[in-house]
Amino acid sequence: MATHSGIDETKPSSSNDRSFIRGVLSGDFNLDFNKFGSYKVLANFINERQDTLVITVNNIAQLKRRPLNKRKLIMDQDKLVIAFLDSVSKELPEFDRKSFLGK
Repeated sequence: MATHSGIDETKPSSSNDRSFIRGVLSGDFNLDFNKFGSYKVLANFINERQDTLVITVNNIAQLKRRPLNKRKLIMDQDKLVIAFLDSVSKELPEFDRKSFLGK
């Protein structure tokens, strides 16, 4: 069941997904939001690569108001996260995967 935040609570989600979105919006991890051009394109990009999330335009707008706090960035390096990062790295070679993983 999706909540008003746009995240489907019946599927597993983590701070990693939200951290990726915040990183894109703030220009971290060597990614530029302008590459996507709109919240809808960013939401589609994430939803196509991660079946554990349902991200909406509204959800992205809410996350933009909450800046990324790198000190609290916790990376659960499970199979879903690694698969998502593999997909992002293939599509966006400039993505700074090491920075995202805190290495």
